[in-house]
Amino acid sequence: RHHVFPRAVHKDLKRKGYTIQQLSTTVSICRSCHTAIHKFISERELALHYNTIEALAEQEKVKRFIEWNAKQKVRTKRR
Repeated sequence: RHHVFPRAVHKDLKRKGYTIQQLSTTVSICRSCHTAIHKFISERELALHYNTIEALAEQEKVKRFIEWNAKQKVRTKRR
């Protein structure tokens, strides 16, 4: 799960009037996409500019990663 408003900036956003409900919003994304998002975009930028799944998908580096990742074989762990 990915918090659309990263927890690291919740304190600042509460002061700006965001509600707990808004700050608690999450989206389900795969682990590799989650890692890529945090690699490409700072937490402050995520909170201010990329706080919807649509906005994230339009960010150039994320968009290219999604396209690349969609072509990869799905790997599962053996037990």
